[in-house]
This record gives sequence, C-alpha cells and structure tokens, in this order.
Amino acid sequence: MKSLIKPLLIAALIIIIALSIASTIYMRDILKGLPSLSSLKDDTTPEYCDLPTSVYSNKDELIAAFTVIRQRMIDSKDMPRYLTDAVILTNDPDFYQRKGINLKKIISAFPLLPFGEKDRIRKTTARPHYTITEELLQHLFSPSSSPPSAFSASPREQSPSPSASPREPLSIRHRLELAILTMQAEKMFTKKEILSRYMNRTFLGHGNYGVEAASRCYFRKAVKDLTLSEVAILTGLFHSPEEFSPFIHPDKSAEKQKEVLAVMVKAGCITQKDSLDAIKGVEKMLKRISKRGHGNIKTTVNNVPYFVDYIMEDISKKYGNNAMYKKGLKVYTTLDLGFQRQAETVLEDALVKLNKNNQCNSSIEGALIALDPTTGQIKAMVGGSGVTRFNRMNRAVYTRRQPGSTFKPFIYTAAIDSGFTTATLLNDSEVSYGKWTPKNYEDKFLGTITLRYALEQSINVASIKLLNKLGTKKAIDYARRMGIESKLDNDLTLCLGVSVVTPLEIAGAYIPFANNGIGAKPMSIRYTKDYEGNLLNVYLPKQKQAISPQTAYIMLDMLKGVVERGTARGALHNRLRIEAAGKTGTSNDCADAWFIGFIPQLLACVWVGHDKGQISMGEEMCGGKIAAPIWRDFMLKAIPRIPPSSFQRPSGIVEIVIDPFTGMKATQYCPRTKKEIFISGTEPKGSCTIHIRQRKIVSPKIEARTDEEP
Repeated sequence: MKSLIKPLLIAALIIIIALSIASTIYMRDILKGLPSLSSLKDDTTPEYCDLPTSVYSNKDELIAAFTVIRQRMIDSKDMPRYLTDAVILTNDPDFYQRKGINLKKIISAFPLLPFGEKDRIRKTTARPHYTITEELLQHLFSPSSSPPSAFSASPREQSPSPSASPREPLSIRHRLELAILTMQAEKMFTKKEILSRYMNRTFLGHGNYGVEAASRCYFRKAVKDLTLSEVAILTGLFHSPEEFSPFIHPDKSAEKQKEVLAVMVKAGCITQKDSLDAIKGVEKMLKRISKRGHGNIKTTVNNVPYFVDYIMEDISKKYGNNAMYKKGLKVYTTLDLGFQRQAETVLEDALVKLNKNNQCNSSIEGALIALDPTTGQIKAMVGGSGVTRFNRMNRAVYTRRQPGSTFKPFIYTAAIDSGFTTATLLNDSEVSYGKWTPKNYEDKFLGTITLRYALEQSINVASIKLLNKLGTKKAIDYARRMGIESKLDNDLTLCLGVSVVTPLEIAGAYIPFANNGIGAKPMSIRYTKDYEGNLLNVYLPKQKQAISPQTAYIMLDMLKGVVERGTARGALHNRLRIEAAGKTGTSNDCADAWFIGFIPQLLACVWVGHDKGQISMGEEMCGGKIAAPIWRDFMLKAIPRIPPSSFQRPSGIVEIVIDPFTGMKATQYCPRTKKEIFISGTEPKGSCTIHIRQRKIVSPKIEARTDEEP
C-alpha cells in the first residue's frame, strides 16, 4: 500500500500542475479577449453612445431624426429619486452594499463544466438574476446593428436579439469574463456613475434605450416629470420590456406596477397611501397608452422624406455613415416647412385629378421644386405623389426627361448676347435640314415675327432657324454657364429640348433670369453642428455672374410676356396679381409637361409625366394646360407668406417705341406701335421706312397664341 502512495502523490501533483497550467492558459486567453470598458468612460458623448442626427428647417423646426436606436442621455440629477430607488430595490437591493462580485454565483457556474454542450444548455435555461453592474456590462457582448435608410419606418422597433438580452444566461466563459469585468468596473467607477450608465443604456422596449427615451415614448414627457404611478410602470420594464410593455400588455404592466409599489412600501420609500394613490386610475391611463399604440413610435422620424433623403447623401459623404447615425449631428437646412406642405398639397391634389381621367396602365406622376432665386436655397422639394414602400423615387432630383421648350430661353439668351434684340425679325416658314422638316403646333406658319413673339408663343421653326444662325456650340455654352450639366445633343434638335435634364437641374439654370444674371447652385444645407452645438460647417451660396444684368433683364421681360400674352396666359394671366415670368414646355406626344416660373422672391419648377418612358398623357396635355396650373396654385398659397417685391430694371436698358411689323423706330404713320426695351446701344437706329405718307401699308395683325407646341 505504501508503495502506491508515492506514485499517487506524483500523479496528483502532475494533475494539479497540469490543471494549473491549463487554468492559467485558459484565464490568459480569457483576459486577452476581454471586451474593453472604454465605452463606459464617458456617458454623454456620441463616441460612447448612439445619438440621433437631427434635421431642422430654415426656421429651426425639427423635420427629421434618424439613428440606429432611440436614446437620450441625461444627467443622474435629472432622474427622479423615486425612479432610482425603485430600480435598485427591484433589480439589485444590495447594489450600494456590495463590493466586487457575488462569488456564490461565480462558483455555481463551475459544476456545469463536466457536462457536454447539450447538457450545458439544458442546465442553464433558468433565467438568472444579475446585478446592476453585470447587466450594464452585458451589452459589451451584444452584436451591433446596421444603420437604417432614410425611408426606414422603424429601423429597430423589435426587441434586441436574444444574445443582446441583458437577462439571458451566458456561457461559462462569458460568466468568467463578466466576473472579471465587474471587478474592474467596480474599481473604475463609483456606484453613482454605474447607476447613471445603467439607467441611460438599458433597453426598455420599442427601440428605446435609457429612461429618458422610454419616458418620452410611453408617457410623452421628460423622465423628471413622471408621477409615482408612471415611475412604477417604467421600473417594471427593466425586468422585461417585452412582457410588461404598456403598449402590448397593459394588464401585465398594471400588475407589475403593483409589485414595484409594494416593494417600495416595504422598503419605506413611500407610504401605503402613496401606493394606493398611484394605483388609482392606472388602468385608464394604460388603456389610453395602449390605444395610442406603438405603430407610430419609430427610431427614425422623417416628416419630409424626399428632401431628407436628398440631404442624407451629402451628410454621408461629408461625415460618413457612422457619424450620420450615431454622433448626434444637427443639420440646419434651407427647407421652408410652410412652402413644403403647400407644395405637397397642391401637387398631390393635381395628380389625383389627372389620374382620374388617365387612360394608361401606369399612373401620372409629378415633381415640384422651389428655390430662392437669390441664393439657390431649396425651399420645397416634392418628388412625387408620396413616399410608400414601393414608390420612393425622388423625381425632382433623379427623373431625367426631355424639357421641351423650357430649354429655349438658353438659346434666346445666347441670341441677345450675340446682338439680336427683342425686335429682331425672324422668318417662320417651312424649312428642311436634310431629311428633317421641323413643324410648328398644328402645322401653321406665321411668316415674319419678332424674336419676342417667337419666344412668347414658343414657335418651333422660327426658334430652330435662330439656333441655326447662332450655332449649337454657342447655345450649349450658354446652357452650361447657367447651370445645365447633363449631356446635350450638338444638333438643331437641341432647340426642341430633346436632351434630358432633371427638374432640379433646369430649375437652378433659370436662376440667372430672376437674379440679375447671377447664377446660384441649388443648396439644401445652411450649416451643421455637433452634438454639443459646436459649429462644424457653414454652407455659403455658390454664386457666379452667368450673364450680364442687362441680358438677364431682357430675358426676364420676354418670359413675363409668356405669362401675360403667351403660352402660359390661359393658366396665369391676372391670376397672381404680382409680377411673374416663366416658360412652358412639352415633350413629343405630350409625354412630359413642364412649367418653370418665378416671382422676385421664389422660383419653382413643375414636371408632370409617367415614370415609364415616353408615354403620352393624352392629346393637349401640354405644359400650359397641366403644369402651369400646378405652379399657379402653389404660388397662390405661397405669395401671402412673401413680402411684396418687384423686379428691378438695371442701368443700361433703354425703352423705344417701335413698329412691331418692321422692328424699327415707329413714326406717326405706323398703324401699330409698341414700346420695346433694348440693351443700350442695340436699339434700332433708323425709323420705319414702310409706313410713310405717300404709301401707307397696313401691317398684318400678329395673332396671339395660347396653345403650346409639341
């Protein structure tokens, strides 16, 4: 027997040494893979918690907020004493007395070591109770979430995954990791700091993390304003936000409230009378909360989805997705919420009416973009009939369509700068360019007409002849300097607007006409701040002198003629009772209808058409008939909110009385005369030589047209 003692002692020693070595290696591996506690060092900065990006209108109204989660960090002094007492009493009564860890719970994990994986899972299905410090640390083992899109209704409305649940049993390894981290945390932070972080970070249901976010979600008030009754309901969510949700299980929430209040009475925090008073009316309150429901409680709030989606691209490029969803950025935009709502209403109503008589399988859609013509600031953006799960396209920004005759003003601008005048005579008669024979509306030709009349009535053939004299290269150059960036066809079809553009693009290109020749790139953001309110970036208007003030004013005056006498007269004449200018446009076969118009303080572009290619909207569904009325209705709503103003004539403009038949200075013998404006030096030098005493010729009357070209 004695001979066996020595070998057994040696074997035992070897086993002990082996176990020690294995334990050392195992613990070293655990320590090496421990999550960092750095995320708990600062409880208020975005570096250590997810904060939403907030988007504001031009009047600093909140229009959107988006984040991975909904979380509001508050100081512990703003948490009601009742709440902190209730949370400690019901979750960890020994919180302030305990130092370090509960060794009994750690040791209790070790008997599971000999079991296999299936047995381990079977034996750990009971839900253990963790301390406040342990629950706070468990989020370090949770997977992260990916950011939502701008149109996401509720990026993270569901509860965290089981692996993220603070009360889910952990593996043996994680229990050891948690024990070590708990000891480290207890040394690194005070009890007050641990409690504050716990109250600010715990998941409390429906995308809410922390007591402040949960209080605003369930009770629509700050946590500091909660009643004792509401405090008890909120405390119950710390144990199980799904089971005791006031939205889903008001009955269970009420029962849990009674349990919480009973614990508080027993601990002497409140009196029995306080408890009974808190219970009174709770069922009625919970019924009201449940009826309101959680369907509209979202981690992402987006009241202007078309516009917010547009600016999110810029924010993402500038700051990155991580900052956009987690760093608490504040984005102050140019959007006027009043104009936006008016634009949405007008466009939606118009599209409903248009689709009632729509004979096509696809719906007629539209877009409306409104700009400040002095700065380029976007004041309203409506990209269609409404954002839905299956219809998210922002047509104001991404739809590329033929602009029709709304492109002609760029050609006429080049003509004015090339020595042509409003009184220059053009020959509107049949012409062919190779195999192409351009046509006018209804195949009519008007003969000799002035340049002004050709633009006001949008005469195709006369305009094409003008472009032929100028050269397409010059016309393209002017379109570019005014803001058109899309590819343009270098041939005479350019005059008919066959090269596709976006509504936002061509709206911006009209700014020089309304702004004394100064162009301004459309802009959507004024400035950005960080979560503390520190200024990050200021966005200034990008302006340049695209054309001279004199050329701009001549074009402005001709575009006013479109409204007063031309293709937009039927929709706009004498309706606004304010100076307005603009241009209609219609693509081939009435597939696209446009109107781009402006008053001194506001410029707006309207496009109407089908999403699916070149589909006709129907005979006579032209810009003057369907797009201009939408623009008019929007302006009628917007004008009362705008201070009165008028277009200012620059120096260098002269006014001469001419004979519209000859384009020369009128004499006393001319049967018709007209006041016309010219850039100084380009006015006609000679007088009419046709209408004289000896030979009086009656000029043919130039009829005004109110229709629109194809």
